[in-house]
Amino acid sequence: MFSCSKLETGLQLAPRIVSNRIDDAFDYKSGKLSALRKQIDTDIQSYKKGLALRLISHIDVILELSKKDKITSAEIKTFIDSAKETQEDIILHFQSSFESALSDLSEKQISHFKKYSDKKIDSDLEDSDDKKDFLNDRKKSILKTYGYFFDDLTDLQKKLVEEFVNQHYAYFVERIKIRKQFSDHFHLKLVANEPATQFAMNYYAGNTKQFSSGLIKFYMDDFYKFQADFWNMTPEKERINLRKNINSYKDQLKKIAGI
Repeated sequence: MFSCSKLETGLQLAPRIVSNRIDDAFDYKSGKLSALRKQIDTDIQSYKKGLALRLISHIDVILELSKKDKITSAEIKTFIDSAKETQEDIILHFQSSFESALSDLSEKQISHFKKYSDKKIDSDLEDSDDKKDFLNDRKKSILKTYGYFFDDLTDLQKKLVEEFVNQHYAYFVERIKIRKQFSDHFHLKLVANEPATQFAMNYYAGNTKQFSSGLIKFYMDDFYKFQADFWNMTPEKERINLRKNINSYKDQLKKIAGI
């Protein structure tokens, strides 16, 4: 698993990685890119202790839940609701970075964003037309995430993941369409020189109700049950591995928080 040095290195590299991705979308001049990178680093340095402490609190909840033989969908929902609050808090603490990224954009940069965004979204929608490969990619993504916490999954767990993914093809496509709606609205705000920072922050904080249909609620209700079922069929050996792995993350976060 990741060493503390790698986690800390990740924080050090984050300003460059994030700013480069934003630059891909807008094609900044070097001066603006440098200023954005510096602002992201400033926001990280001012928030990393607070973020580490919040993540530690989430890990403590997982550790307590992991002691239970059975957990419920309601317990999963409570945890995810708490994690969503942390997501919103993260975005709030990076408001200065959002403002730096979106200030004084030229017509050329706004046009570049439109072309860049449309190309990526159209490509993703095209990929979704191949339903089998598209769902297989979603399944691989979920299994990869579990791989950070469990050393191995049972055949029943892998089957559960596959069944869950297969039931929600429409939702996964809907997520791409939501990105499209956000991108189009965001572009119009930029063209009209309207305030766009809060609009973007709301989106990245996960507040997409204005774009979404009932598919998201249906998916999330099923997701809570899926996560509970997944845990309830986890053998004791892997429960021990989970606790070992997330305690390792906790130790790394404690060092970052200076506690």
